[in-house]
Amino acid sequence: MSGGRVERNTTIKYRLYPTPEQAQKIETTFACCRWMWNAILADEQEFYAATDRHFLPTPAKYKKDAPFLKEADSQALVTVHQNLRRAFQDFFDGKSGYPQFKRKHSRDAYTVYCHHYDLYPDSIYVSDVGVRLPKAGLVRADMHRKPLHWWTLKSATVSKSRDGKYYCSILFGYEAAPPEPVEPENIGNYEPCESPEYIIKAEKKLGVMEQKLRRMLPGSKNYEAQQRRIARQREHIANQKRDKAHKESRRLADTYDAVKAGEADTRAREQLRYKLERQGKRLIE
Repeated sequence: MSGGRVERNTTIKYRLYPTPEQAQKIETTFACCRWMWNAILADEQEFYAATDRHFLPTPAKYKKDAPFLKEADSQALVTVHQNLRRAFQDFFDGKSGYPQFKRKHSRDAYTVYCHHYDLYPDSIYVSDVGVRLPKAGLVRADMHRKPLHWWTLKSATVSKSRDGKYYCSILFGYEAAPPEPVEPENIGNYEPCESPEYIIKAEKKLGVMEQKLRRMLPGSKNYEAQQRRIARQREHIANQKRDKAHKESRRLADTYDAVKAGEADTRAREQLRYKLERQGKRLIE
C-alpha cells in the first residue's frame, strides 16, 4: 500500500489448448505434485509416530531418490510443501480436518508463484496468443480478456477438469484508491432462491445420462464415452450455478448500501463481501 492506496487482487481464468507434448508436461507436473504431497505427508506421520513431534521435509530431500521430479516444475513442488504446511496450520487452529493423502483421481492442479519476478522474468507471462508456463513453454489459450499493463502477475494455477479440459487461473495484483464509505440507508437481505428453470432442466438431463450409464457395461468404450459426457454436463451445471451466484451478488451490491447474509454459504458471502467492499459498502453478518 502506498499513498493511501489499497492493494487488490483479481483473477482471470483462461482455457488452455496445449499440444500433445505440452499436455504431457502438464500431466507430469500434476503427477509429481501429487506424489510429493503424499511423500511429505507419509514422512510427517512416520516422524510424528517416532518422536511425537511434527516435521515437514522440504522437496529437496526427495530429488536424489526420485529423479523423475526433475521433469516437473520445481516452483510447483515448492508450492506443494507450502500448501501442506498451511493445511497443518489450519488443522492445528481448528479450521479444517487432518490433511489427507491425494488419490490418483483427485483434482489435478498445481500453482506457481512469482515471488522473484526480477530474477525469473520469463517464468510466467501472458501474451496475445497464450500463457507461458515453466517446462511447458507458450501454451495457446482463449485470450478472452487481457490484463491491464499496470497489473502485477502474482501466481498461476493450472488445472484440468473432469472432462479433460485444461485451464490456467492467473492472479494479478494492483493498487487502487480506497472507495468512499457509504452510509447504509437501505439494507438488503440475501435470500437463497430456488434454482431457475434452465438449471433444473440441466440437472434433469444429467439424471437421465447417469441412468443410461448404469445400464452400460463398465469398462466398455460406450461406458467411458458416457462418463465423459456426464463430466461435461456436470461442469456445465457448475458453471451455470457460478454465473447465477455472481450475477445475484452483483445485483445486491449495486442495489443496496449494505447486505445482510445470515443464511448465505461461505462462497456466497465472499462474493458479496468483495463486491460490496470495492464500493465502500459492507456485508452484515
